[in-house]
Amino acid sequence: MRVRIARDELRRMRELTQAIKALQAEITVLVTEIAPQLVAEPGCGPLTAAKLVGEIAGAERFTSDAKLARAAGIAPIPASSGRTDRHRLDRGGNRQINAAIHRMAVTRARCDPETQDYIARKKTEGKTQRDAIRCLKRHLARRIWHLLHPPPPTETSLNLLTKEQQRNSASPGYRRSSMEANARARGPAAGEDASVSLVAQA
Repeated sequence: MRVRIARDELRRMRELTQAIKALQAEITVLVTEIAPQLVAEPGCGPLTAAKLVGEIAGAERFTSDAKLARAAGIAPIPASSGRTDRHRLDRGGNRQINAAIHRMAVTRARCDPETQDYIARKKTEGKTQRDAIRCLKRHLARRIWHLLHPPPPTETSLNLLTKEQQRNSASPGYRRSSMEANARARGPAAGEDASVSLVAQA
């Protein structure tokens, strides 16, 4: 009996492992198409990038990186008293975004040389390791907001859009559809009304 249960559990574990690998591969393909610039960031794997894209749900919802940091509970809350200038942690916000950015910060602090220099510089300013990680998370929130925020339209794209609109307006089909739309908006003519009334009387 115990041997059979153990075999069933092992088979179930293999099935789940295969399903996890298949889903991970599918998520990797999708998030690489949606946000390749985020996947290319050091310390941000496909699953972390997918979590950020899904939880943020459009960086254009936040007018600034500070609002994204506040929504994620990363921005520190001022807690000064008298001559003491200090801040405290924000325990609110979206903890899923917070956790994803924390994973990015810890991974970069362990593997990325530029991030290690940043941590060392913060420590020379008198901050602890935890404080340096919090500063790094705030920096990453700004970086993520810029990466996910849609770029403003360039002058070239605006010119191309204007030319496309001019080309469409010059085509016969576009003029015909515009005339029909205008005729429908004006309604039937006076002669048509009279003919309809005569037919009704007959």
